[in-house]
Formats: sequence, structure tokens, C-alpha cells
Amino acid sequence: MWVYGDDRVHDVRTELAPGTPAPALGAPVRFLGYLAQGRRDAGAPPLPRHRPGARTVLASVGGGQDGAALTRALLRTALPEGVELVLLPGPFAPADLRAELDAAAAARDDLHVVTFTGAAADWAAEADAVVCMGGYNTVSEVLATGTPALVVPRTSPRREQEVRARALAAHGHLDVLLAPGPARLSAWVAGALARPRAARTGIALDGLDAVRRRTGELLAGALLAGAPSAGELPAAPALATVPAALPDLAEVPRAC
Repeated sequence: MWVYGDDRVHDVRTELAPGTPAPALGAPVRFLGYLAQGRRDAGAPPLPRHRPGARTVLASVGGGQDGAALTRALLRTALPEGVELVLLPGPFAPADLRAELDAAAAARDDLHVVTFTGAAADWAAEADAVVCMGGYNTVSEVLATGTPALVVPRTSPRREQEVRARALAAHGHLDVLLAPGPARLSAWVAGALARPRAARTGIALDGLDAVRRRTGELLAGALLAGAPSAGELPAAPALATVPAALPDLAEVPRAC
């Protein structure tokens, strides 16, 4: 069983079934690290800004199906002077919310609304602070940066995001907020912007490389295990018989 995480942060062998012996999971467990480093794209566009050099808060609510409350709270959040908000509401945000966002973006010079981007990992590294929901990919992208981050996790119908966020917060890798009101968001943003950036250490973030390495080991082992011994190899044809087995090139259809 491969776990795309770090057992120092969250050990599924004990956390998913407290008091249950690890063998009850039914398979050996290998922790490969978070799939965090290696997601950035050297050709990604820069983080949008109205004013060159403006400090920026990047806010992401995942796909947008259940991020309306956080999105509206962010729209009402007071930003420090000279700070801009880049808001990713998700491609599945409700139509009425998208209308609100369009109106707000047209009226404000400190707000950018981007429905979808493939540059989220790069923007998270470039931003001065990140506010996001707690999906695995979003959190992994943030962990690979030194950007202060606040996670507002989904708590229903599943608590997976909350479990992830609380475990990472307990180790100092990010902050967690369950009730995203504008006042609390504003206070967090002010504090985060006053904080120095710092790379996240003491956590395995090289899961993408670990998956490649481990897959290569398994494939190489399988190939070696299935390779025939020297005695099992078919006899090579005599050189004199090889040309006779080949078709005349003039007979090969042109369509080939």
C-alpha cells in the first residue's frame, strides 16, 4: 500500500483505526511523501497584478462546488493598503456567485478573478500569502513553497480535508480556520504578511520523485524475475536463413 504522505504528519496505520494493529490494513505500507515538489511550470504566466510590485494574496476554493461561503467571505475581507487579492473561485462555482464576482472585479482595483489556471502551483510560490480549501492537490502545491498558508477545510459530507489540515497545522506547516468570517480572514492576512517566508522543513515533499523511483524498481524487478535463463532462450536463426524470411521490399504496400 503506497501512501502519498509522511507518517510523521499522519500515520494511517494508527490514525484511521486507533488501537488496531497495523497488519489489519491488509498490506505492507510504504510512505512515499507528499506529491508536492516538481509541480511548477517554468512557462507559467506571472501572478496577475494591477500595480507592479503589489503584495498579493492568492485564494483558491478548489472546483467551486462547495466554496461559496469562503468566496463571499473573501470578497468582504479588508485587505491592507497596497495588497491585492487573486481569487480562484473554481470552474464549477454557481452562476449567481460568478455574477457577484464579475461585478466586484469590475468595481475594485485590488481584486482579480481567475476562473481557471494551470499556474496555481507557480502562483502559490509567488504570492505573499495563500488562503485555500484543503484538497490534496492544493495543499501539496502550497507545501512546496515558503508562502504562509491558511487552510479553510471542507468538513461535510467528509472530514478528509479537516483531518489533513489539522495534522499539518499541528506540525507548524500551515494554519487552519473552520469559520471563515471576513474579520478573522483579515486578521490572518495581516499577520501572514508580517511573517517572513520560510521553506517547509521536516516533511517529505518529494513524493513525485519517490513514485518514479519505486515504480522503476518494481518494473525492473518484474522484468528480471520474468527473464528466461540462458538455457531457455530460443536458438538464434542461422544468418543464411534470415534474408529468406524477409519479404521483398518491392512487395510492401506503399500505404505502409
